[in-house]
Formats: sequence, structure tokens, C-alpha cells
Amino acid sequence: MKAKDLIAELQKLDPEMLVLVDGYEGGYATPSATDQIEVCGPFDRAWYYGEYDDCEDTEPAKTKAFLIRR
Repeated sequence: MKAKDLIAELQKLDPEMLVLVDGYEGGYATPSATDQIEVCGPFDRAWYYGEYDDCEDTEPAKTKAFLIRR
């Protein structure tokens, strides 16, 4: 998902609508914060790991991302 896709979806919502993220073990939680980060990937790995990961400081191919923290 790109920022433009998220913006398009958010613009359709009632501005007072609650925003949630997946809970740690189950259920749902409110986001605690947002950040702009740099990640590496996507990687092909088991479904329970995310497709992206932190990069080594020397990694030249970083992708900027917007993170909604749980």
C-alpha cells in the first residue's frame, strides 16, 4: 500500500471514526504512534513475519515507509 492509497481510503471515512490495529495476541488496539522509517525488503519468508525489516546502516536500497505503531 502506498500513501496515496491510504489517503484515498481515509478520505472516505467519518473523521470521528475510531482507528485500530491488530492486537498483539488477538483483538484490536488503538495505535500508540506513527513514524516515518526506512526499511528493506520485501523478503519472501514465513507468513508470520512481516515482508519488510530494518536495514543495516550500510544498506543502500532503503524504502521510506509510514508506520502505524501498535
